[in-house]
Amino acid sequence: MKYKNICVPERGGPEAMQIVENDLRPPMNGEIRVKVFAASVSLPDVEARYGRSPFPPKVPFVPGYSIVGEVDAVGEDIEDTAVGAWVAALTVYGGYSEYVYLKEEQLIPVPKTINPVEAVPLILNYIVAYQSMHRSAQVEAGDKALIISTLDLHANISERMVEQTNLLIGYLTNPHVDMWQRGEEA
Repeated sequence: MKYKNICVPERGGPEAMQIVENDLRPPMNGEIRVKVFAASVSLPDVEARYGRSPFPPKVPFVPGYSIVGEVDAVGEDIEDTAVGAWVAALTVYGGYSEYVYLKEEQLIPVPKTINPVEAVPLILNYIVAYQSMHRSAQVEAGDKALIISTLDLHANISERMVEQTNLLIGYLTNPHVDMWQRGEEA
């Protein structure tokens, strides 16, 4: 059986992407095969394709920062994830694919009541907001924080997290000046 992914064999715009067919193999020991329902298209994908990210991947590579899908098969030594479970993952690369192979610790359970297309863009944005607040700033309940944002999804998610943590927040905003240019390049 075969599956397809979108590969970037050379740096460039959307015209550089190619559809590639691969053999669908069983998962190896410790691997989970996920049938991808939705993959995010994000700025890091575009920047990687052009080679403008801080640590651009070597070409060829498969973009795709995050996915939502269904566990299709599991390898040996998988204990907590069953075939048929819906999951999400921050893949960084590889998500533009009909199937991905991941480790169990990379997966986040997703309720089957959630629309995968609506859920997939939240993965990166929630991680950015969470890491900014809890790992970098190390905020705690009752703290005061200043969020410098672009009034995008990160800011909206940060605001929701703030509501859960009893923080006093001030916002300083600066809109993306190159948002339209980046969108056209994508």
